[in-house]
Amino acid sequence: YATIANRIVVAEFAISHAELRRVGKTNVLHVKEICSHGWRLLPKVKQDIIDLQKTFPPSDYYRYADHWHQIMQTLVFRCGLIVYMEQERLITRDEVAEYLGVSTDKADGFHITLEDYLQGVLLLPAELSRIAINCVIHEDYQRPIKIASFLSQLNAAYKILNLKNDALRRKYDGLKYEVKKAESIVYDMKIRRLIPDVESLPK
Repeated sequence: YATIANRIVVAEFAISHAELRRVGKTNVLHVKEICSHGWRLLPKVKQDIIDLQKTFPPSDYYRYADHWHQIMQTLVFRCGLIVYMEQERLITRDEVAEYLGVSTDKADGFHITLEDYLQGVLLLPAELSRIAINCVIHEDYQRPIKIASFLSQLNAAYKILNLKNDALRRKYDGLKYEVKKAESIVYDMKIRRLIPDVESLPK
């Protein structure tokens, strides 16, 4: 099971983060090309997941789920990163399930658990903060403002959840750090007069 599961995460859908991190020095068309390339590779991942499901009965999902929890979280992150770069919004759990050809209902056996979705989404902030820094270096001053606003909204959404003192809570603490980092980037741009002196910081 682990061998088959590992094929998913090493499939061609492992989008080049090096390319996405260079967003600041690329034009919008290049970003769209990178994202389109990712979607074109998605069928390979879906087929790997289909092959994985054939190796055990649906009723045994939780017996073997530890083999692929981290992989599914990574796929949530990769899909979420592309959706954000294309549409500047948060991917939904239902969308991830549709892209990967799985369910969100545990009654169906193999599915995207809520825990995997929430953990995967929390991989986004650190990557977006890195992209924001790179954008400033390459004189794209608007994208960091949008990223700071997005992370602030994401933080507000997670605050509503009653998170216990577990791995999800610890990862959420990382989100709060990335929000501060993104806000600092915007603040520094204001101080250096790289953006208009308006209320650019997210509320």
